[in-house]
Amino acid sequence: MAKYIFYDEDNMVLQNETILRDILKDKLSMPLDGYTPLYITQLIPNGSVVLFSTEPVTPEDLIEAHEDMERNIKEFEIQYALGTIDEDVLISKAAHSRTDKRILTLLSKDDLPEIRQWVADNSNTSPETLIELSKDKNINVRREVASNCNTPKDLLLTLHKSKDYAIRYRVVNNPSFKEK
Repeated sequence: MAKYIFYDEDNMVLQNETILRDILKDKLSMPLDGYTPLYITQLIPNGSVVLFSTEPVTPEDLIEAHEDMERNIKEFEIQYALGTIDEDVLISKAAHSRTDKRILTLLSKDDLPEIRQWVADNSNTSPETLIELSKDKNINVRREVASNCNTPKDLLLTLHKSKDYAIRYRVVNNPSFKEK
């Protein structure tokens, strides 16, 4: 029984069969021969983890894949704490809309304002993390919070009173603010 888990760490998106063939050939060493059925299951709604299988996916497979995903998040946290992750990789993680909220929360406390800015801009960043980022000493981070559609409405009202014109402008143009 051949089962494979693919993590969207390279910002790949399953858009068409050509990309799927490349993933299966290069990442998983699994050619599409036209005869073997292939089952593709998104494990989480945003599609960042996909399970490929030549047999139907069982509940046990989903549990195993979820546990593997949790191990990968824990490994990232350890590598981040050790400082062994390249700055470009951190920026990529902070910017990618499919990055797990726990990783975004971790990156929201990074020393580099550019990384915090990307987290503040990320549509997957939690409202709680955005509240913390709204207090950031870097004006560009706060500006991105004002633009993020996940920013709570009461925080948008507070940001709307900012002395910074760019923050007020972004709040007024935030779709969540317009719904008020």
